[in-house]
Amino acid sequence: MRKIIALIGGALALLALVAITGVPAAYAHAEITSCVPPLNGAVETAPDKLVCKASEALDPKGSSLSVFDATGMQVDKGDSAVDLDDPDRVTISVSLDTGMMKDGAYTVKWKTLSSEDNDEASGEFKFTVGYGAQATVTPEATQAPEPTKSPEPTNAPEPTAAPTADAGAPTTLPATGNDANFAWYGLLALVGALMLGAGVLAERRARR
Repeated sequence: MRKIIALIGGALALLALVAITGVPAAYAHAEITSCVPPLNGAVETAPDKLVCKASEALDPKGSSLSVFDATGMQVDKGDSAVDLDDPDRVTISVSLDTGMMKDGAYTVKWKTLSSEDNDEASGEFKFTVGYGAQATVTPEATQAPEPTKSPEPTNAPEPTAAPTADAGAPTTLPATGNDANFAWYGLLALVGALMLGAGVLAERRARR
């Protein structure tokens, strides 16, 4: 029984140690990370090709890019392909029919198949061509001047005191979920260590 308690305590301590150190989780999906034109960005004129990079190697059989205008019409040439000249297999592109692309917003829909574990992923983003590429300022409508009135004597405004920071305002931030998790893991480690120590002590006494 004492040996079982000691083993349980050791297991709890090891579990808490692993949880505290934070073993990173593996991300298996091939996500689109960057493109030209840029993700949710803008360009002055429509490019001949859309080129994107993924977070991991792509399987050409299940990876594609499609581009649609604001009306839902597809404006790419349907030749989406993974770049086989890229040794990492993370580059994918599709040709664009610039004759169909007027100034406006375009939606890119992507699908990927990871060549590492065959996990599928999909998503979409937008880019803008033309008028959205540069910010323009629209002149505001001006109103006709109102008839002027003879100025009335006014009193000079009293100077106002600049607001000061409240010295009594709390400066500490609320505890986050990570802090609570670390406290819980620390408690597990403490309990496990105590149980382990108790088991070892009991074992030594039994041998005497």
